[in-house]
Amino acid sequence: MRGTMADLRIWVVTPELHRRGGTERCLAEQIERWRDRFAIRLYTMRLEDIDTDGIEVRMIPDPPGPHLLRYSWWFVANQVWRARDRLTGPGPDVVHSPGVNSLDATAVSVHIVFAKYWDRVRARALKDLSQRGRMARASHRILYWRLVRTLESLLYSGGSLIWAVSGEDAGELERRFNRPKGSVPVLPYGVDASKFSPSNVKSRRDSVRERLQVEAHKVLLLVTNDAHKKGMDKAIEAVALLPEDTVLALAGLVDSQEVERHATYSGVRERIRVWSHTPDIIDYYAATDILVAPSREDAFSMPPLEAMACGIPTVVSRRAGVSELLEHEHNTLIIENPEDACELAGHVRRLLDNQGLAEHLSVEGRKLARQCSWDENAARAADLIEHEVRTPRFLVLSPDPAGTGGIQRSSRMLLKALAESFGPERVGLVPLWGGKDSRELPCRVLRGGGRSSGSNRVGVVDRIAYATAVSTSALRWRCRLIIVCCHAHLAPIAWLSARFSGAPYVVWCHGRETWGRLRPLVRFSLQRADVVFAPSQFTARAVEAAASLNAGSVKVISHCVGPEFDGHPASPLSKERPPTALSVARLDSDEQYKGLDTVLHAWPTVNRRLPEAELVVVGEGADRPRLERIASVLGVKDSVRFRGRISDEELQAEYAGADVLVLPSRCRLQPRPEGEGFGLVFAEAGRQGLAVVAGAAGGASEAVADGESGILVDPDDPEQVADATVRVLSDKGLANRLGQGGRARALREYSYERFREAVESLVSSLDVTSGDRRKLKRSTGKRAQWQ
Repeated sequence: MRGTMADLRIWVVTPELHRRGGTERCLAEQIERWRDRFAIRLYTMRLEDIDTDGIEVRMIPDPPGPHLLRYSWWFVANQVWRARDRLTGPGPDVVHSPGVNSLDATAVSVHIVFAKYWDRVRARALKDLSQRGRMARASHRILYWRLVRTLESLLYSGGSLIWAVSGEDAGELERRFNRPKGSVPVLPYGVDASKFSPSNVKSRRDSVRERLQVEAHKVLLLVTNDAHKKGMDKAIEAVALLPEDTVLALAGLVDSQEVERHATYSGVRERIRVWSHTPDIIDYYAATDILVAPSREDAFSMPPLEAMACGIPTVVSRRAGVSELLEHEHNTLIIENPEDACELAGHVRRLLDNQGLAEHLSVEGRKLARQCSWDENAARAADLIEHEVRTPRFLVLSPDPAGTGGIQRSSRMLLKALAESFGPERVGLVPLWGGKDSRELPCRVLRGGGRSSGSNRVGVVDRIAYATAVSTSALRWRCRLIIVCCHAHLAPIAWLSARFSGAPYVVWCHGRETWGRLRPLVRFSLQRADVVFAPSQFTARAVEAAASLNAGSVKVISHCVGPEFDGHPASPLSKERPPTALSVARLDSDEQYKGLDTVLHAWPTVNRRLPEAELVVVGEGADRPRLERIASVLGVKDSVRFRGRISDEELQAEYAGADVLVLPSRCRLQPRPEGEGFGLVFAEAGRQGLAVVAGAAGGASEAVADGESGILVDPDDPEQVADATVRVLSDKGLANRLGQGGRARALREYSYERFREAVESLVSSLDVTSGDRRKLKRSTGKRAQWQ
């Protein structure tokens, strides 16, 4: 990892850089302030009025031709120029692009969301397409917008850091490109309040108004490089509703013929001025009485902020991003409907007739503008870029993270820990199943996995589709990427994706899926993983034996109890309950090792000694009918209640209402592995202060401390299970002591905070944030180690 920000290499990719448009002005102000913080290399086709001292500049030829062809050329050419530079020297830590200029950009400032813009101009564009005189231009624009929208989808839905210039656009980016709510930062434009100042315009006003021949007029100014977007036609219509001495000046890149057509139609041809573009626009502000910005669509719009800095009252559209900083009748007048020329004219007339209001807006507007400095804008952007360089991304592979079960709940805790430590926008989830159900998780869901058929087997088509989705995502997210595999059976796909992307990968082994004889590809992938970790020492040693890994090489990170188990349930069971034992497990046929059949065989003995005792079984699955038949045959069905699948809130209520958790899980490694790799349910019960009776086998013997948080029994002996259960149910002092011991143990060893710290430590050991992937070598134990 590099030591200082000055060491960071930033390649900036922009087709042109000057101070005429908002996007270009913003970037120009930023990079001139970044020179002391970053080593900057600039790739561009046009460069004007920019101090490039200390900045490496790569000029790319700027061919003539229509904009679509020039943009296509630029998009390909800058990639070629940068690829050539990578061959002859070190690559960048970050590629920064204002908008869509390169698909490999890792930090992108979004100044316009073309997908949103297209929604608002589609009808007009298609109408122009049907008119002979406008067909060629309309076709060109539609093709260009289509290309940019496609590239937007590819870039903004990838792993790159993006920020917007307004809250509205930030929300659009989150909604359209599957980013977590609130994850796209907002960096409003700045303004040079020393240059754009009341004193500066006052000193120029008389001479400029005389030169522009507007001494006897009230001047409205509209600055535009896109007539339709900026609402030029509505501004012209509004002039017709204002006093005769009011003129509208249009400054920037405007089509004189289009202006004349609108002005003639509105009958105000003599009251419209077209002022050519100038780098010193302050002269135009000096000549102005009111700035109008009736934008139909505008990511931010800088002229209102510059005019406010000059002390000029403004009328601004609600659809301009800058309006988010403004307050109606306090520092501006806001147009709610930019299509309503009467509303615009009414606001202007108020300012013309009410000098007190105009002066109030001038003073308050100036105050606001002084708070919006380019120094602050550039510093915040630099901080975001540094965060991008220092922070890894994560691609999380999980079978069904929104499902029911200990592995699923643990996977959700991992996602939560990564999101809180590194940001939800940097965590990409690729679920095998349950993609739609995963939308509420704190991450970006990169695949809409379908529902599981209930079988553990995955078809060939599903495997290919999943491997393709993971590999594609890994390539798109590859910069500073860590692949996290939440199930050993997905490890081959993690290895394949790591090979494609150059990213390290870690594999989380939970239990019996890695205890016995492993499939060759799974074994191969575990041997080459950068880190393998497990929730218990028992599982860690079993994985090492099964995969022929070095002794002690598998890290142990215990599963944790989620924050939702803190305290007591919001709505505990209201009725007075008899002595109650609780069993919580998936009732699947391949999870009979949970020992529920043993509990049922023990229950007649419990009922004889405690006739009022009740057993509550929480869980669902194909094995439920068998268990219900056992309860019926043993004559205990009246004291055994099967709850089925319940919500987390209901589960907490069951924990609160029970006296003991009974789950005597069995364990074996051969010939068919079965048993608890850890037993998250024991930690959850302990967190709720519930005593536990568990099988003295597998990971459960680590999750439960015998005599401290529970009682360990022979999982194959119903009499031992019955005896331990009766002891706890009939001795409140014992139940309380074991419950408090379990709670203390859960808080000490299985807390979410401890789990998150362990995850952070694991991530820091990989050290991928410098952007330079270290070479790997094979150790004698076939584990990949850092050189």
